[in-house]
Amino acid sequence: MPAAHLKNQPIHIKFIDWDCILSWKSYGNGRPALELLHAETGEPIARASINLVNEPMADDEIAINHDFRDELLSCLTQAEIIYPPHRYVTPPGSFVEFAIVTVRPEARPWLAA
Repeated sequence: MPAAHLKNQPIHIKFIDWDCILSWKSYGNGRPALELLHAETGEPIARASINLVNEPMADDEIAINHDFRDELLSCLTQAEIIYPPHRYVTPPGSFVEFAIVTVRPEARPWLAA
């Protein structure tokens, strides 16, 4: 397991041309929210997840933002943050398909014991 996943250590990843740190927060309904922040400045680079409020999801699942979806999936999978997508959903009234992924246990601060 990569040392970056040690408890209480920031997780650094490369996203396109940016060195980033993962920032886990929560949406208003309590679901996990993932944002990539610039490693040096702390500025937001990408909102990696999106809150699909009407989509049933497990506690360890997130929906990947459609913007830069392939790049996000690639970097988060290679960094061992997520498993590859196990389903795709298109919310009613939308033409956009979102990847649903499971976050690896070692990258889930909201489920830490």
